Amino acid sequence: MTASPNCLAAKFGSSNALIIFPTTRKPFGFKGGKVLSDRTAIVEQNEAIRLIDKQIELHGEAIGKHLAQYDARSALPTWHGTIRDIEEFINVILCGDIDDEKSLRLMRLPVGAGLAANPNVALLARDLVAPYYGEAVAKRFMITMLRVTRTMVGFLSDGRSLGDSSQVYSVADAAGYFQSRRRHFVSLLYMMPEVCSGTRPLAPEMAFNELLPLVEHCCISFTSWSWKGVLAEVFKDFTLVADKRGAYPSHEYDALEGVFLEPERVSLVDIHQQRGGDLTPTRAEPQDPAKIFSAPELRNNVRFIQAAYDAFGLNDHEYSALSLLVTAFSRYCEDDYFIRIEVGKFRSMLAAQTVFPSLELEGMLLGGDADFKQASNSFIPFLPFGEFVESNVNLLTRFLNAFKNVHLGSRKRFQIHAGFIFEQKVAADLSELGFAVTGIKRINRAEFDVVTVRGDTIYNFQCKNNWIDLSKLETDRRLLARYNRSLDRYYRSALAKEKNREGLLLSELRLAKIEHYVISRFPVITENLRVISYNRLVRKVSQM
Repeated sequence: MTASPNCLAAKFGSSNALIIFPTTRKPFGFKGGKVLSDRTAIVEQNEAIRLIDKQIELHGEAIGKHLAQYDARSALPTWHGTIRDIEEFINVILCGDIDDEKSLRLMRLPVGAGLAANPNVALLARDLVAPYYGEAVAKRFMITMLRVTRTMVGFLSDGRSLGDSSQVYSVADAAGYFQSRRRHFVSLLYMMPEVCSGTRPLAPEMAFNELLPLVEHCCISFTSWSWKGVLAEVFKDFTLVADKRGAYPSHEYDALEGVFLEPERVSLVDIHQQRGGDLTPTRAEPQDPAKIFSAPELRNNVRFIQAAYDAFGLNDHEYSALSLLVTAFSRYCEDDYFIRIEVGKFRSMLAAQTVFPSLELEGMLLGGDADFKQASNSFIPFLPFGEFVESNVNLLTRFLNAFKNVHLGSRKRFQIHAGFIFEQKVAADLSELGFAVTGIKRINRAEFDVVTVRGDTIYNFQCKNNWIDLSKLETDRRLLARYNRSLDRYYRSALAKEKNREGLLLSELRLAKIEHYVISRFPVITENLRVISYNRLVRKVSQM
């Protein structure tokens, strides 16, 4: 839930934070629209766009103003350390090796009001984690439980809710909560070198109390209003229903996949599931199973990415140079997570390679963003920490994977094979969902993607792996909306083409009924019920 149209920046809570929240003097703060009651109004498209732009501006300003009060020398290491604790917490729950019975017990432990009523439960969590990941990780896990509990209880006592109205009652809820906010946590880290110019220290024990309200009431709202802006640009009949609690759009859209991940044309999982038998075995360094993160894991990730995408020409001079650098950076790993290098040494490492100009490469690897819009879409792995530059094993892997996606995106061979791999992925999914995959690929020179039968009906699915740059959400939503409209038209034409040649399939399979659909790898905004975003495939199939 986002702030309502008529809002103001106000101080609240112990952190004295600048947060935007609704006021109820008027149903909405802009001229135009239809008043439904003394507290509710409908805001139509043009006025809604102006309202949305203002909300994005206000929330962005509030994020910068709040961070500006902190001293960067304390805020950066504190928040970087907090992100490490959060990442460990997520991995213990979502990817951990704790046996099933103990893992289920751990996930069910209370967080929030339940833990506040009996804090000793946190000791039980520590004892469950320690045999698998050691005392240091177990202690941080326990402390994270206690810190997020204090913040959640604070929300409750102040009569506030989380930005998306979710609830955190258990350890499993907390892991899901952290996973859903990872992008915002990293975005605040990116902003700190540029924005934190004050004198106020950010203590580790208070980081959640002081920054989670900012995430909930400004960062989430910034993204939510940005999506409303895209929808308003796409749909001419777009409206907002505004009341004292929020502004609710007439259309909805969800771009993310499971565990809040953004879609990729071809992920590592896709490669191993669909082409695993074709991959050359990769030499992997031994990894300590008791370590959540480590330098050997980072180096292995570099090798896995190179091997998985080698057939598409990934390992050219540019990508190979970056892979070698990331491997070299891993030698400076501290505490199995942080990468800390003196500025002079870092620059000498960049100068030693001959593929990129040193200054250009430094711009790719080191920086920060004063603007939340830019920070939300950044993949720069290093930040300045005084006389050092600092990163971590996750930021370096994230950077390398993002560079890989862009680097391969324009290559014809990759585009073609990405389409084939997506077809194989969809066929496997549909088979599990009860469709009989026929294997038909060509009839009289007419090509088909995935042709299935269920009951007495043919279901003909076209698979489209057209890339949608979701980073344009905040940086250029009008461009994103324009591209989305062109895809919508393209998919309508593709469906019309299938309709015109459906006789080939009816004759081949000797059935009388046929349905045509497009499945888009990247979620497209459309009201066409024949176009299915892949992240909604299971839901759509259940309605057929």
